[in-house]
Amino acid sequence: MNLDQAQIILKNYLDATFTPSAFDPLIFEGVTAGSEFLTYAATKLYMALEFSGYTAGTTAQMYVQFNNNADVMKFIAGNNVAYWNNGTAVVAYGPNVLQLKNIWFSRIIVSNVAQIKFIGYKLTY
Repeated sequence: MNLDQAQIILKNYLDATFTPSAFDPLIFEGVTAGSEFLTYAATKLYMALEFSGYTAGTTAQMYVQFNNNADVMKFIAGNNVAYWNNGTAVVAYGPNVLQLKNIWFSRIIVSNVAQIKFIGYKLTY
């Protein structure tokens, strides 16, 4: 794995702060629905070296809401390309990709995010 400087700092922090049995490297790439990232548990926290999401074109916005370890919203991220569809006279949204690095969260809430990719750690405490 090729890590940039911020990822190396984050990994060193994790290695120094948590015992090896307390966190597991986790790589997930697949369908968002049913993934473990949607469910909150008070004893888990994710540290993402890379998180990305994809959606096909749709009539609704794409966003990912990241919640903190108290399951309260931290921030919402989206990357929407909107256009006016003359045929149906509505605003439509094109295919979109969202990519973030070096974030932590306890769970996500998504809108129109069909696929996600997560590279990082799952911490349990």
